[in-house]
Amino acid sequence: MNNKQRWMGSVVLLGGGVLLAALLLKGQDEINQDRQQNPAQAAEVENKEAGNHSLGSLTVDVETEKRLLEQQR
Repeated sequence: MNNKQRWMGSVVLLGGGVLLAALLLKGQDEINQDRQQNPAQAAEVENKEAGNHSLGSLTVDVETEKRLLEQQR
């Protein structure tokens, strides 16, 4: 591999890293703005997410899932 190929490869890797970081930071900013604009809705979503983690084991088949949903009603 010659020096020009190494240089171009490093530029591509560095550019990709910068692009990825920019996208991640932009996404975090948008999430923070949404939470500031709608704090009640953000708290509700967080409560739902916390409730979903305590459900227990996951079901594999559809019939068992339907039966569990009927029991919850």
